[in-house]
Amino acid sequence: MRYPELAAELVRLKVDVIVLTGGNPTIKAAMNATKTIPIVMTGGGIDPVASGLIESLAHPGGYVTGLTWQRTRRQAPGVAKRDRSRTYPRRGSL
Repeated sequence: MRYPELAAELVRLKVDVIVLTGGNPTIKAAMNATKTIPIVMTGGGIDPVASGLIESLAHPGGYVTGLTWQRTRRQAPGVAKRDRSRTYPRRGSL
């Protein structure tokens, strides 16, 4: 897959946030490409804690947040709080 190349391109474009779908391969590619750009994962049906993508649902830590189909109700409030604190005029998606 070209996910690492695409993620690196988004970093070069200096997007303000990266929004991902597609599960572990896309999320890990983005995490490897940047340590500063916020990453918002959506869907995928993965358990982000068991996959090692975040520390916990209550406190994801780092720069990765979002929701999965398994835990939408518990994670959505955290995403809404982050969105209110900053606007992201330039977005990149994989």
